[in-house]
Amino acid sequence: MKTCIENQTTSLVCLRPPLVYGSADQAKTYGPSGFWALAKEGQPITLWGDGTEFREFIFIEDVCRVVSCLVDSNFEGVLNLVSGVKYCFADIISILKQIFPNLIVNSKPRSKQKVDNIFDPKKIKSILPADFKFTSLEEGLTKLINDMSSK
Repeated sequence: MKTCIENQTTSLVCLRPPLVYGSADQAKTYGPSGFWALAKEGQPITLWGDGTEFREFIFIEDVCRVVSCLVDSNFEGVLNLVSGVKYCFADIISILKQIFPNLIVNSKPRSKQKVDNIFDPKKIKSILPADFKFTSLEEGLTKLINDMSSK
């Protein structure tokens, strides 16, 4: 990869997304899609610690829209695919509890120290169109739930 860039034989864009979620995600991962899958099956969700560590989650449709914008741009290089909006796992639980008021949430003690992952969106915002809007967690989960409920 480095050789291609240095020799200018091809242009390269390397996207670094945070946790991606969407309705086609069948894995029961620790995040929006996995928590939704457990909730709809009536299974408890287990948080590590209190669920307040900050993360960024990106809706799959946003990934596709960003890629579409980049295809038509002159950008080359590494790009964090982030909105700069931080959420925590407890935020996902709050949204799901609006739909599943009897949702059972357990917690396990952390096995490591709490770490917040917060990203600076300055670079991506300078590349994307000024009117580009990322999907909020609540809107993305609503779309995921509606898509999955209609299947």
